[in-house]
Amino acid sequence: MLICGLCGQSFTDKSQLRSHKLRHHQADNLGFCHICGKQIKGLRVHMQLVHEREPMPCHVCGGLFKHRRALEMHVRYVTPFE
Repeated sequence: MLICGLCGQSFTDKSQLRSHKLRHHQADNLGFCHICGKQIKGLRVHMQLVHEREPMPCHVCGGLFKHRRALEMHVRYVTPFE
């Protein structure tokens, strides 16, 4: 068994460990978001999903939510018996 020295994840062979390090730990694969300061993989997708998405309004209170799941949970909370 091989262990990644950076995160502790275990692998059964060298090729899996090498692939993991390239995907998850190589600085070239990470992007830096200038808006929220996070260093993430997939900067373009992050920008679209987190910072460029149009907020969805709550039909009960008018609150705005960027993520559909957050809006659904909110609506369940503000309308528990409907």
